[in-house]
Amino acid sequence: MSACAREALNHALTTHKVRSVFQPIWNVDGQWLGFEALTRFWNGCPPDQVFSAVTDAKELEALDAIAITQAIERASRLPGKLFVNISALSTAQIPLWSRYTENERIIWEITETHPLTEDGIKAISWLKDHGHVLALDDAGIQFSTKQRLEALRPQIVKLSLSIVHEWANGLPDSLRQWVKWAKLHGALIIAEGIEAREWIHKLQDEGVHAVQGFALGRPEEAETWEQHDFTTLTLPRFS
Repeated sequence: MSACAREALNHALTTHKVRSVFQPIWNVDGQWLGFEALTRFWNGCPPDQVFSAVTDAKELEALDAIAITQAIERASRLPGKLFVNISALSTAQIPLWSRYTENERIIWEITETHPLTEDGIKAISWLKDHGHVLALDDAGIQFSTKQRLEALRPQIVKLSLSIVHEWANGLPDSLRQWVKWAKLHGALIIAEGIEAREWIHKLQDEGVHAVQGFALGRPEEAETWEQHDFTTLTLPRFS
């Protein structure tokens, strides 16, 4: 683990605090869907570097719990669904977290950084039996493989930034394959990493249902988004 990641992790575990920011997610027709909660650390260490570097299951569970708690608390006045990230190693803990499992707006994004355990698979079955919605995060990256898709059978598949950017650069095969696999499970498909609004109609033609990225809204703290009038919130024309 890098010094940057260890510093960030130790600070979060000691203070029980991280910074939460929120990025909007839109349906391809321009209608509002919700936010993804993203974690930021006090020293600026990239969050993917911190989460992927944690190998101790107890530390990772504690970090996930802190990040999720902070995100839910700070998003209390934001509308729509709330997508929260959780590592595959921590999924077994979700049924024990009543404060989270009683929140019907949460969508659990299973991240790509760690393998899924047998206990995790059992917990995922429990979540589905109790009406929770699961998302496969960053499809095509690290452990977010076709095999994980088959194991999770999530209601939502989020296509990684790298796959979307390959598609935008004229290499559509990976995106189209993932769209095909996701549709076999009846999953809603979200494309991440949108950097140009003119991509959206073309992605809709590819079978994508929703979009997220800098062109549609950067991650901001909840207070910034609370200034918007969500009663009439639609995304302006894409092109």
